[in-house]
Amino acid sequence: VFYNKDQPALPAKPVRLSLSGLKPGSYQLLGYKVGYRSNDSYTGYLDMGAPAQLTKAQVARLKDVSDGRSFVSEQVVVGSDGKLERTFEMLQNDAIWVELRR
Repeated sequence: VFYNKDQPALPAKPVRLSLSGLKPGSYQLLGYKVGYRSNDSYTGYLDMGAPAQLTKAQVARLKDVSDGRSFVSEQVVVGSDGKLERTFEMLQNDAIWVELRR
């Protein structure tokens, strides 16, 4: 019964990313998340009423809601100290991957 219902995640403490030793300059920061309603095809499936057989349109919709797109894409500047800090809001069981591109 537990797994057949939408189970909203509760807020968790924010996560603080602190990097040092970076070369000064401009970077693109990309953040990817997996968690409740973030790349979460199962909750999307439950939203459809948990059909026994998915249609092609339903499969396409589930692929769309769990396609791995970034939830953060922004330009950041690293100063001469080589440090970068960023805080991310989190829900229970979220996982985040952060990428920096020069």
